Amino acid sequence: MKLLMENWNKFVNEQEVPPEQQQQQQAPQQAQQQQAQPQGGSWPGEPPKTVKITANSNLSPQAIQATWQKLASMSPPKDPEQTLASIGGMQALVKNVKGLEANFAGAGDNPPRIDMPVVDPAKDFKDLEGRLARGELDLKEPFANWQQVQGQAVTKQGMQGKRKPGQGRMRMKEQQELREKIVKLLKEVKYDMPDKFPTGLDQATDTVQQAFLTKGKMDKNPKDDSAVKLAPVPIDVNVSYPTQSEVYLDKSMWNILNFGPTSPGGTAHGKPNLIAIQSPDGKNFILDGHHRWSSAYISGGPSAKINVQALQGLDVPTAVAALRAYGNARDNAQKS
Repeated sequence: MKLLMENWNKFVNEQEVPPEQQQQQQAPQQAQQQQAQPQGGSWPGEPPKTVKITANSNLSPQAIQATWQKLASMSPPKDPEQTLASIGGMQALVKNVKGLEANFAGAGDNPPRIDMPVVDPAKDFKDLEGRLARGELDLKEPFANWQQVQGQAVTKQGMQGKRKPGQGRMRMKEQQELREKIVKLLKEVKYDMPDKFPTGLDQATDTVQQAFLTKGKMDKNPKDDSAVKLAPVPIDVNVSYPTQSEVYLDKSMWNILNFGPTSPGGTAHGKPNLIAIQSPDGKNFILDGHHRWSSAYISGGPSAKINVQALQGLDVPTAVAALRAYGNARDNAQKS
């Protein structure tokens, strides 16, 4: 009996752990459980931007699944289970994300956003389409000499502004002031492609901006520039490529759970108010609306489509430089 009691007391003493020690032992287990479970919370009003898709992101299936589950736990507007089922399940979701990621190969060499064009769909699309049709934008060889075109425009404006009816010729002092004004204006405009697509036109005067927007009429070839077209078309997401270096996976998934998915092989929601540069070999380069494209790819798969305004007739570097100058001339500053 004595031996039995000694063993019993030993057993009880081993089981009695101080509360502080119990908390220390339980802490790692609780941390693992919290990491394994979605964080929950309310649905964010703005899309999160924490998980990047880049040329080198190489996201794991676990990371893709965790990103979806985290958003799905936040009571999104669209039912997450039904949405995932419409995509084809988690396996299809992961496959679509990896397909999108593959289209970022080489995107690390794309220009930073500050160097990309800004063209406002509401303000600029009709104007751009009209100027292309009339050949007013100087986009192809032969190019008019930009310094000459700009100088002539400023000179004409200056003379009209200084001369009044019956005043006669300008005095020497006025002519000198006008020459100084021209030189100053020329220095204000930085050149990305000399005599072709200057940058900084959003800071130029109205006269300088209009000179650029009609320079195509000064190149002695009335038909060369009208060969460039802007047309609304649906494009396949799997043969479309980014002109920026990254998109956010969680923002793309937020779009899907907030606005709804693109059905597999279907066309994404939205009007053709995005610009894509369409190359002769059938590839499309997304100029803006990258997250509409990525959301359509992730939810609709590689055969999904998005509606865009396709710019046809220019290679990608020329199109980027030309649209950047056009946007600046329309008073659109570039975005950081």
